[in-house]
Amino acid sequence: MQESDLFSQLGQRKQQQSELVDTVNKHYGDYVFNSDGAVTTSESVYFPIKEGVLAGYWLDTDAADYQSLEGKTLSSIENLYFFVFTPQQMQELILDADEEEE
Repeated sequence: MQESDLFSQLGQRKQQQSELVDTVNKHYGDYVFNSDGAVTTSESVYFPIKEGVLAGYWLDTDAADYQSLEGKTLSSIENLYFFVFTPQQMQELILDADEEEE
């Protein structure tokens, strides 16, 4: 794979991530960070989106922020920084983590 192809893919992923974050901010202001179904690692906490246009997607936040997020709505948190993972990306993350533990 050529370097230009890698940069193109990286640019596409950044654009997709930006669009997903915008969609979350637009449609999920009342989303409550809830530990039900959350997946916690040493660095991140992944919160599942269970309904709406992004049902099946996951929000990824820093594990250090977990205590201050739980039980709050997305729109009530200033300067919230998060990533959005597609169901496929989350599956890959979980599978990769399982393989590393073995």
